Amino acid sequence: NTAGAVGFDSNSDGAIDPGEPQVAVTTTAAGAIPAGITLTVPVVTPAIYPVRADIPLGGSVEASANFTVSTPSLTLSPITGAAGTVISVTGSNFALNTAGVVGYDSNGNGAIDAGEPQVAVTTTAAGAIPGGIFLTVPAVAPGAYQVLTDIPVGLPVEAVASFTIPSPSVTLNPITGVPGRVITITGSGFAPNTAGAVGFDSNGDGAIDPGEPQVAVTTTAAGAIPAGI
Repeated sequence: NTAGAVGFDSNSDGAIDPGEPQVAVTTTAAGAIPAGITLTVPVVTPAIYPVRADIPLGGSVEASANFTVSTPSLTLSPITGAAGTVISVTGSNFALNTAGVVGYDSNGNGAIDAGEPQVAVTTTAAGAIPGGIFLTVPAVAPGAYQVLTDIPVGLPVEAVASFTIPSPSVTLNPITGVPGRVITITGSGFAPNTAGAVGFDSNGDGAIDPGEPQVAVTTTAAGAIPAGI
C-alpha cells in the first residue's frame, strides 16, 4: 500500500529523472505493482536500458529490469540487378506506427535526396515496414549502392542495406571456330525486359552495323539474355 513510481531510465543514470517516461504506482496490500501499469518506450538509440521502480519514492531505486531497444534492420529482394530492377523492401524494429521514407542512395552521400528513387512508408503496430514496398533501380553506373531507411524522417538514417549493379557481361560458346560456326550467347547484368540486339562485329568498329550477323533480343525480368540466342 505504498506510493512510488516506475520509469524508463533513458540516460541510464540510475534514477527516474523528470522528462523520462514514468508512471505513478501504489502497491497492493501484498506489496505487488498492480496490473495495468504500462510504459511507452521513448525514441532512443538501440541499446539495453533499465526500467526502474522507486517504491517508496526517494533514495535508491528498489528494483530494476532491463529492456532492449532493438536495432532496425532492412532486407532487399533481390540484392543485385541492373537499372530498372524492381526491389522489394522489408524491415523490422522501427518505431511503431511511424511515417518515414525508404530511398535508393544514387549519389552515395548517405541521405535520401530529392530526385532519388524513394517511397513513403508508415510502419505497422509491430514496427515493421508493411508489405508491398518497392523501389526501382535508377540508371546509374555499375557498382555497390545503399538503400536507406529514414523512419522517423530526419538524419541519421535508421537502417541501410546494400544493392549491387553488376557490369553487363556476355559469354560465348564456343569462343573459337571457322566461318559458318553457330555461337550460343548468354549474358547478364542488362536492363530487365529490354529490347536490343546481339551482333558479330565483322569490321571491328565497335558497333553492330547493318549487314553484320545479328539477332534481336529482349532481356528477362532478371536482366539476362534469354536462352536460345
